[in-house]
Amino acid sequence: MANEVRGVDVLLKKDGTIIAGQRELTLSIKADKIDTSVKTNAGWKTSLAGLKEWSVSLDCVTYFGDQAAGQRAIRQAAVEGKNIDVVVAVGEEEVYAGNASISGLDISGPMSDVSMSSFSLDGASALSCEFAPEYVSAAIDEAKKVVTLTFGATVLSNAADSAALKAAVTVATDGTTFAALGTSDTVEVTAGKLVVTFNAALTTATNKIKVAARTLKTTNGAIQTVEQTTGAISAV
Repeated sequence: MANEVRGVDVLLKKDGTIIAGQRELTLSIKADKIDTSVKTNAGWKTSLAGLKEWSVSLDCVTYFGDQAAGQRAIRQAAVEGKNIDVVVAVGEEEVYAGNASISGLDISGPMSDVSMSSFSLDGASALSCEFAPEYVSAAIDEAKKVVTLTFGATVLSNAADSAALKAAVTVATDGTTFAALGTSDTVEVTAGKLVVTFNAALTTATNKIKVAARTLKTTNGAIQTVEQTTGAISAV
């Protein structure tokens, strides 16, 4: 089964909220070319990437009322010459974030169509890129009660609340049969890592912890869309 990202799922966000009315969005990243060609390259040109730049072009149906807030914030920033922080989400698993200036604003008013607001944003900072969190490693404390899971990025909880976060984590002390955590066990996200604290010490060499899909996200909102399972965590 193909896993294409739909164009409708490429969205601009401001302050964690999707800008309403989006129709077309393009994120462009470019770099100056530094020519490194020499006579001994067997007749081939070579180059390095120099200074980089990024920009976003966005076309939106112009809204009023409750859905207009995001668009109006960008229009106001354009008039006042202020920069804004934006996030471009490419589906659920990939996000780009940075600070941008608004270099262009067009509001159209055709007689036989809806009004459109078109924005041109130019990068005013480095552009960060985050992908869905992937499990990297696990560490267990000396008491064999606290297991800390590290992912390839700093993570936050994507669960509705602490109870939902705990329910999304299961354990298999035999490495095969996963079960819910005990009543006195706890799960929390601390310093960008997932920490599971067991009321009773683990005793086997085959412990595994499973994290359900959609439990975690990165700081800018790339969601862990697939289940993640640790390797064997020895408590022997």
